[in-house]
Amino acid sequence: MSDKILIVGAGAIGGFYGGLLAKAGAEVSVVCRSDYDIVKQQGYRIDSCDLGQWRFMPAQVLQHAGDYREDADYLILCTKVTADMDRVGLIRDAVRPDTAIVFIQNGVEIEAELQQAFPDNQLVSGLAFEPSNSASSVND
Repeated sequence: MSDKILIVGAGAIGGFYGGLLAKAGAEVSVVCRSDYDIVKQQGYRIDSCDLGQWRFMPAQVLQHAGDYREDADYLILCTKVTADMDRVGLIRDAVRPDTAIVFIQNGVEIEAELQQAFPDNQLVSGLAFEPSNSASSVND
């Protein structure tokens, strides 16, 4: 796999799936806001009962999707669905004509606004049923 993937919302779920995709050979970059400094310095440590332990260092760690200067084959949106979130605004600057947009979010019937904003892009919607959490630490 040599796909370029941008994950927007790279917390516990985004970091986990980003790590899996990187292990499979994809070039994975992440947009994270709250843990930006730690992820930039240390990447992610994945501890999985079923899949083992490994460290995932993203190709790029960004604070905004618009900072991504590549052409993503896939943009994976892993943010929480809240009433006040502008999901289109979060990703608009990183979506190219050939970018497939993938949702891994906690909502139903959430596709309409992104279908309207990006009518020519392929959209894939799914849910993650992964028990996960994010623990920030500078001593890992």
